[in-house]
Amino acid sequence: MINDTKTKTVMEQANILIIDDDPSKMEIIKSILEELDQNIISCNSGRDGLRILLKKEIAVILLDVNMPGKDGFETAALIHDRPQTAPIPILFITAYNQTVIDVLKGYSVGTVDYIFTPFDPLILKSKVKVFVDLFNYSRQTKLQSDQLHKQIEEIEILNRKLIEVNENLEAFTSSVSHDLRAPLRHIADFVDLLKKEGKGSLEGKMLVYMNIIVNSAIKMGKLIEELLQFSRLSRVEIKKTMVNTAILVQSVILENKTEIEKYQSIIVIEELPTVFSDGAMLKQVFENLISNAIKYSSKKEHPVITIGSVMENSFTRFFITDNGAGFDMESASHLFGIFQRLHPESEFEGLGLGLANVKRIVEKHGGTVMADGKVGQGATFSFTIPETKNKQ
Repeated sequence: MINDTKTKTVMEQANILIIDDDPSKMEIIKSILEELDQNIISCNSGRDGLRILLKKEIAVILLDVNMPGKDGFETAALIHDRPQTAPIPILFITAYNQTVIDVLKGYSVGTVDYIFTPFDPLILKSKVKVFVDLFNYSRQTKLQSDQLHKQIEEIEILNRKLIEVNENLEAFTSSVSHDLRAPLRHIADFVDLLKKEGKGSLEGKMLVYMNIIVNSAIKMGKLIEELLQFSRLSRVEIKKTMVNTAILVQSVILENKTEIEKYQSIIVIEELPTVFSDGAMLKQVFENLISNAIKYSSKKEHPVITIGSVMENSFTRFFITDNGAGFDMESASHLFGIFQRLHPESEFEGLGLGLANVKRIVEKHGGTVMADGKVGQGATFSFTIPETKNKQ
């Protein structure tokens, strides 16, 4: 006979199995264990108990020693011999007159403890509760482990899909780069041929129109290159090393020497640190911000650009300040977007992608970008690079 006493929270409860052929003793055990608020399953023979163990997950077994048919020792031995049930703790229910030999026999077949009759309710509850708590902890740990493994598998699947998408995107961008650049080159080349063929016979307006066509093709080519570069930044892996930013900034200044001399810009370089970052990417950030500062201060009589850094907690903040055109802070949120411009192209040339690239590179490093300015009074662009304890 099998009796399964269920409550409304069975799914969250541990199963306690009682195997005893004495109905009155079984009822006493049940009444004591009810306070534990677990699911109590009972049966009156070892054979029925073994059948239950094949169907249900059991936290602890209370097993009577003296039963007709298979006694407690034989039942425990069968439970202990099955790999799926061997780990289940068994508490033998017996009288005080058990001999030492019988006790040792019980331990040899997987018994973890004895409960002697007559019962002490507090001891019975305490012993059973220990094993229920262990079972619940083990079950919760296993559930968390299973969830973690599932999440890891899902992440691996997503990573494989992401790799495939990136490979397809790389192939697509290469194709786009070739397919879009080719007709632009043709436009510029054929306009140049037309100019040569019609040399001496072309009117002024026709030459102007042709120059507009060529310049537009060149601009479109630059725009395609900038867009491809922006796209690649999201897929390029950061390769960090120790970068001396003082040397890096000097190289950027040297590369912009022609523009600096043209506008007679004064460049002030304050103390700059060595940081753990991707040197090529960081150079691109400085190149964009310094060239912007030169460009937007070019209309000033005495353009001044200051490049420096400050420490802020675990970050290094770099800043590039100019006394140029500045901007309205109400529009500052648009500065780092794609194709966002706060000045007309007729006033300052540009494609509107440089600051978007800056933002993407800095964020890939775990930093942030900021901009501050006033119309006609200049601007300060700054960005942070996280410090690292391991600068090996």
